[in-house]
Parts: sequence; C-alpha cells; structure tokens
Amino acid sequence: MLPFSFSSRLTSKHLSGRPHTPLWTPFCILLTLVVSNVFFMICYWRSRSDIAVLTNALLAPLTTRLPPILRDPVTNEDRQIKVYIYDLPSRFNVDILRANQENLDNIPEKFEMGKEEWDCTKSIFALEIKFPTLLKQSPFYTSNAEEADFFFVPVYSVCHLNLDLPIQLERSLKFHQELLDTLRRRWPYWNRSMGRDHLFLSSMGLGRKLFPLTSGIQNSIFLSTNSDLSSSSFNFWSDVAIPPFVDPLPASTVPLEDRPYHVSFVGAVKRHQPSYSNGVRQYLFDTFAAHPGWKFVERNSNMSPDLRVQFVEILQNSVFCLAPEGNYPFTPRLVESIFLGCIPVLLSDSLIHPFADSVQYSTFTVQLSPAVVPVLPVILDGLKDDEIAYKFENLKQVRSRFVYNVPPVQGDAFYQIMDELSQRRNFSRSTPRNSIQELPVRAVDRTVAGPSADAHHIHGRSSDLVSEADEDIL
Repeated sequence: MLPFSFSSRLTSKHLSGRPHTPLWTPFCILLTLVVSNVFFMICYWRSRSDIAVLTNALLAPLTTRLPPILRDPVTNEDRQIKVYIYDLPSRFNVDILRANQENLDNIPEKFEMGKEEWDCTKSIFALEIKFPTLLKQSPFYTSNAEEADFFFVPVYSVCHLNLDLPIQLERSLKFHQELLDTLRRRWPYWNRSMGRDHLFLSSMGLGRKLFPLTSGIQNSIFLSTNSDLSSSSFNFWSDVAIPPFVDPLPASTVPLEDRPYHVSFVGAVKRHQPSYSNGVRQYLFDTFAAHPGWKFVERNSNMSPDLRVQFVEILQNSVFCLAPEGNYPFTPRLVESIFLGCIPVLLSDSLIHPFADSVQYSTFTVQLSPAVVPVLPVILDGLKDDEIAYKFENLKQVRSRFVYNVPPVQGDAFYQIMDELSQRRNFSRSTPRNSIQELPVRAVDRTVAGPSADAHHIHGRSSDLVSEADEDIL
C-alpha cells in the first residue's frame, strides 16, 4: 500500500486534472547532482598527491585480485608472424662491436665505467647485440624476405654511441642517415612500405631521436626499453615496450617475515646533478636513509664484484625494492627485483611497462607517482600482510615473462615481444596518420650536410648522456 500522503496526492491529481510532479523526481535530480559533483571532485583531486594516496588506496581492492597473467602469447601457426633480418654492411654492426671489444682495456678514467658497463655484450644495453641471434633461433625468423611480415634492422646504435665518448650527436645522426640510405638503395622493402613494417631495437633511451627528423623514421616500429610517453622517442600506437636484458638472478629463499629490510634501494644518486632522477633519488636518500627498516646504498656505475654481491643480497633480503627513474624513466630495477623476489615499487608518471596488456602489474608491483614520495612510508606501511603476500606469490608467476632464454622458449620475454608484434601486424600494413612523406635519397642527403640542425630533437644534456648512459639508468 502506498503511503497516505503519496496516494492522497495521486488522488488529488486525478480529481483536479492538474499536472503533478511525483515526489521522487526532485530526489532523483538531487541525487544525480550529488553523484556528479562527487565524481568530478574525485577526478580533480586525484591529481593532487595527498588525495591521490587516499583514492588509490580506496580503488586498489578493485584491481589487486586480478590474475597476474592476463593473456598468453599467441601460439596459433596461422597467426605466427615472420621476420626477416637485413644483412647489413659490417660497418653498421660487426665492425662497431669489434672496436668496442678491442678497447675494453682503454676506458677513460673520467667516465668511471668498468668493463662490464663498457662491454656491449654484457651491459644492460646488450639486447641490441643479442636480439638478432634470438630471432634466428626462433620459428619467427625467415630468410625469405618476400614472406616476411616485418624487417628487422640489426644496427648497433648504442654500441656506436659509446665508441667515442662523450657522445657526438652529429656523428650519430649522420651514421643513422647513412643506414637508412643503404636500406633504400639496396633493398625495395623500405620504399615499399615507407618503413612501416621495419623494426629497430632501442636498448637505451634515445631510439628514433638518433635519426634525422626528415628521415621518415617516425613510421617505423621500435622495440624500446625506454617506453616514455613524455618523450618523442616512443610512439604509443606503434612501438613495443620491452624489458632490458638482465641475466637471470637467483630468487630469494628468505621468507617475507624474516627479511631484515622492509624497503631498499641500491643505486646512483649524483648529488652534483640536481636534475638527475628529477631529484627523486636525492630526496629518497636525504629523507629516508635512516628510516627504520629501510636500507639505502649509494653507488656509481662501476660496480665492484663485492658491491654486486651486496646488491643481490640486499634485494634478496628486502620486501619492497624501489625503482625510481635515473637518466631516463626506465630502469633495470624492475626486472632485477622480479628475479630476486622483491616487490618492485615503480616511481614514474610517464612509463609504459613491458607487456602491460598481458601481465597485470597491480598484482605484483606497487605503482606510484613520484609526487607521493614524501608519504612513501605511510603508503608502504599501510599495505596489509595478505596483500604483500599476494604480490610476492605473483612475482613467481610473472618471472618467466621477463627472461630472455637462449634459444627462446614459449612464454619468455622474446615470445612476449613476438606476440606484441603480431597485434601490430595490421598497423604496419595500414597508412600511418601524420607520417612524414619519404624524400628521395639525394634530397635526404642534403639534410645531412648540417646535422646540427637536427640535434635539438635529442632532449637532455648531450654532455651528460655520456657515461650516464650506463650509469644509472642503473
């Protein structure tokens, strides 16, 4: 039975014949206004670091119980892509590597780099050397260019950069222009697609910035360890975010409750460079180095064997491992933490993490904006034990996705990359938007006459990119 007041009004309406607005209508309007205001207030205040902490904490339960593996790599042979590898003149790869190996005993002292950081086959940039071999050992490789979906260009860009330190931007621009001119002259495939189906591997942070602006490189696909949305070197729509090459490290056998360090970080700080890491690492060390249960160790790029052992032991005995930005947003600390069984705390606003559409990062990491670093202890101390244990267990499930096996095996990092490329196969065959029209080789050659005109599109301080390329990132 309806409430008396409501039924009496209803009767009155029918008797009088006058229009009547039901009582619930203004309440619905009021409720809609309240909900809308709350929604827009949350959207606005989420950009403020103090409220972002609260809203992220409120929204976390909605995502933290997702499965860590969202999608397995495609295994259907009908969808398996084929990749052709260019047989480039040796000056673009083999000669560069030979020069690097011959000079390992002549590293300038001012760069404070050990052999491992200088060695192109062992540094964290070594993937550009190793990837062609992995590809040839996989079922995705084809020696028949006519059946290829993609064309891999095996140029040793980072190794070339480090041949003559400090980095010479004009020399690098000219080198990569010569590379593209060679592709155009010797093979028909670049001109056929305007480079849309061509793959380059960027194992540092510069990627397409090493190429002149007029080269048409904007059309190509980069497999990039520095998937920074704030940088023009990474194209969200075409490029693939990949993990750096890190030798598999032994996972910790220490139970979480027995680990002496709640939070740790071992890495460069560079107090003499205030802009390094956007000041985040400096702030962490200055503010939290003495925080109970937190372990911080400052180091330069030339990590001694003893310090390397200490680095591994600290991460193996930590619950959370911080991964702040270095010279670039990406850092090998994500992969190192996963391997060693420490929950990564990712501090970046602009980084797309590797394979983010197939692994659920919220299930095994803590992702935070650098803006919340001042309240970092509150956030990490506020996580419940069962949530920490849940993330820790998921580290074991995702570990294989970040390993580069030799030869590649189903489900590892290489297969993940191939799966990502299979999703982009249609993109490579479509006409790109806002792409730069190809220029005749001769016309492009004229632009190389003054490569300094292109140097402005390499962000950052060229002199600081020198040994810092190997310095932390780490």
